[in-house]
Amino acid sequence: MQFYYGYRVFLPYCLERLSDGRYIVLNADFKPLGVPSFEDVDLETHPSAHTINITPELARKLSVSGSDALDCIYLHEGKELGPPEEGERLAAYAARLAVFMRLKIEVQLPYRIPPLSAPR
Repeated sequence: MQFYYGYRVFLPYCLERLSDGRYIVLNADFKPLGVPSFEDVDLETHPSAHTINITPELARKLSVSGSDALDCIYLHEGKELGPPEEGERLAAYAARLAVFMRLKIEVQLPYRIPPLSAPR
């Protein structure tokens, strides 16, 4: 049995643009979120890839380095985010996640998610 740190599997590390222009959100092991594996995953056909309209301006807000590159947008440096008492990197990552959370994705139906306007 192998153990992983939760952030490596469940937190967004980067958004990678696929050959058809869709994006897929990858974890720190360059696998789709929630996939704890070192095995190859076909990202091009993975069901978590979606159309997301990302402009260079939006990429700069998401990127840990402030880059406007659109092919791969890194949300954190790949280092451990540090203990809570050294939370500057974690706070900066949280600010980028706030931008990330407002992204709207285009989904192919049938896809069972509530509409954005649904009451909670």
